[in-house]
Amino acid sequence: MAKIKIRNFGPIKDGLADNEYIEMKKVTIFIGNQATGKSTIVKTYSTFSWLEKALNRRVMKVNHIKDNDTFINEYFNYQGLNGYFKENTYLEYIGTSYTFIYKNKKLGIKNTGKDYLIPKIMYVPAERNFISAIESPEIIRGLPKTLYTFLSEFDKAKKKLKKAIYLLMILGFAIIKQKIHLTS
Repeated sequence: MAKIKIRNFGPIKDGLADNEYIEMKKVTIFIGNQATGKSTIVKTYSTFSWLEKALNRRVMKVNHIKDNDTFINEYFNYQGLNGYFKENTYLEYIGTSYTFIYKNKKLGIKNTGKDYLIPKIMYVPAERNFISAIESPEIIRGLPKTLYTFLSEFDKAKKKLKKAIYLLMILGFAIIKQKIHLTS
């Protein structure tokens, strides 16, 4: 699984010590007060993992990503994080096949040469509940880009779903198996 380290980026100040990382496992849960950086961590991870996937699929080249304007204003802007960069921002992502390190206002990218399975990567925004409350959310202008992406993928999933699915809901330490139905 990938590891990430963030310092001086948006609400995150000092971050972790030099030898400490946040390991992103199949299920990683962040708990804390509002505006403490939980979403910043997940959005940063999502951006880097998407870039790693794009490099592995060869739909993007390293030099294109390393351009600071492109890196910040295109990729981090998508998540609404482009205004989070500071003079001393440090971002490090260690993925399966690529390592990204942003420091001193420059991005370094290293290919580790390891095999990579191409997963579906998407940040699910907190505003996702909005979709169920509005009849036609796709016609509303000004929503975050991540919400439009989520809406599109959610609609595709609903169209493919033909029967009930089972989810495991984690509440504290208890795991409850619950049957849910999605309707189109």
